[in-house]
Amino acid sequence: MAISTGLFTEKQLDNFDKITTKIEKNQAKVISGKSLTEPAEDPEKAIKVSALDEKLRQTDNFISNLGKAGERLGVADTVMGNINNILIRLGELAIQAANDTYTEKDRLIIQMEVKELKNELLSLANTHDSRGQPLFSGSSGKEIPFSESLDGSIVYSGNNQRTFVRTTNNTTVADSLSGSEVFFSDLEGNKRVSYFDIVDNFIESLETGKQLLSSASVDEPDTQVIKLNSSDKLNNFSFDMRGQFGLVTVKFVSTNNGISEALAAINLHTSLTGITAQKDASGEGIKLTNVNGEIEISNFSDGSQFGDINNKISIISASGEKKEIVNSSKDISRNIQFINSAQENNELKRAAIGSMANQIQNSLKVNENMRDLFQKSFSDLESADLERIITELQSLLVNRDVARQTYTKITQTTLFDYIR
Repeated sequence: MAISTGLFTEKQLDNFDKITTKIEKNQAKVISGKSLTEPAEDPEKAIKVSALDEKLRQTDNFISNLGKAGERLGVADTVMGNINNILIRLGELAIQAANDTYTEKDRLIIQMEVKELKNELLSLANTHDSRGQPLFSGSSGKEIPFSESLDGSIVYSGNNQRTFVRTTNNTTVADSLSGSEVFFSDLEGNKRVSYFDIVDNFIESLETGKQLLSSASVDEPDTQVIKLNSSDKLNNFSFDMRGQFGLVTVKFVSTNNGISEALAAINLHTSLTGITAQKDASGEGIKLTNVNGEIEISNFSDGSQFGDINNKISIISASGEKKEIVNSSKDISRNIQFINSAQENNELKRAAIGSMANQIQNSLKVNENMRDLFQKSFSDLESADLERIITELQSLLVNRDVARQTYTKITQTTLFDYIR
């Protein structure tokens, strides 16, 4: 019979299992290169590894977002460069159109090109980035921030808020400008108008010359009649009127071609101008009387920034010939100033895009440096000491083999081996 007991066998088998488990863990560490095969081996170290892994994933996410933001700003810069080219061309056309040698036909040809440029500008205003997000809708997310209304005017439906990208858990940087920043400029009196309103005004300014007088004279008061063309809105009309005694600014409200307010406003200044006003025989026009000489009307405004082309003052002769005075902004030469204002705004906003791109790049570099530091710490903490583990593994393998041989020898020994 063999000299052994159940308890001895049980303990030896348990010891073999422990050695085998250690060997398997060490083999796994050698294969993976990691110091831990399970958190229970070193809970404190496992917590540190987990925390570093979370920071690495967050930093990678920041880097990814910043990369996309950089691409978005790159697209915006290209778009604004194209906008600048359109504004330069519009300025050139405005200078050409203001030339007195240009005929009505010449101006209509220019008008056709201006309309095409407006369409190009609208297309640029609705540009999307590589992810399909609109560039200039602010934080509203409107797919089409600029759209054409029934009257042909362009309406902005986004908001004036910029979008931001997170650079750390506590900081963000802007990755866009809103449409209200890019496509609106400040004119005299801090009035904000869109580039599209400026272009529409230019288009209207290129209509026939007779419609676009910014000033005219009533040189035959006895035979000429003044008529007001006003829309159904409350229009705050004003114009400068010069008579025998001097120059005054006449202000009144007109709606639906009404002349009552105009009569009262003109006669209010008779002592300063020498001009009196009364209704003509039809009751729809105004007859002016000056003490001596002609009457000059200039600087007409209907109270809006660019004026409604339908709001005008008509000076009609006995033969029916008309001289029509419209809002002074319709003077072709004024468009040069308006377009220059848009160009200046575009240059400023393009510089702002460049500044944001620099911020994005700086934040990207900071995050990339942080990732490198985290990766090194993570690697140092997680990586196994292969030399030590291999030495330990070899020792375990030797111990296992020796233990097996010893166990086998003991369990195979009988009483007869001792009797001999």
